[in-house]
Amino acid sequence: MLEKIFLIICLPSALTAQLCIPNAPAACQVQLRNKPAGHRANAWNEGEKVLFQTTMAFVMRQHLKQEFSLSNILVCNETAPVSLWFVVTSPLDPTLLVDKEDVAAAVRKFRHRINCVFLLTDLTLEFVDLYPTLAEPAKLRLTRRSRKQTRVKNSRG
Repeated sequence: MLEKIFLIICLPSALTAQLCIPNAPAACQVQLRNKPAGHRANAWNEGEKVLFQTTMAFVMRQHLKQEFSLSNILVCNETAPVSLWFVVTSPLDPTLLVDKEDVAAAVRKFRHRINCVFLLTDLTLEFVDLYPTLAEPAKLRLTRRSRKQTRVKNSRG
């Protein structure tokens, strides 16, 4: 009985150690930049780490339309003030990792939501090598007046 309890307690951390390896193909790195963050550049406590995992589970759930949970976001190699690596496991099989491309697409799609949770910006909370995509160019809405002004300018030139 005691062996079973020990196995249940140790299995998740052993699984994390095997799956969450820095610089692995599916691993992503997050850093909090000190200068732009100022006073918020302190090391994250356990609660903030759980908040990060929960936020990433939400982002993955929204993007891939699967039931991700806190246990699917494995965090490793934490260093002060804030630098960590994470991987995302499949909700169907926790021994399989989600591709980094899928994680990157989810982060890009919901980057604003992630930043808002931590009250940070792209300048302070950096997903290393996961670059934000450029927003669509704003569409100009032409009104009668703007069309008329355009015609007048064109007729003068």
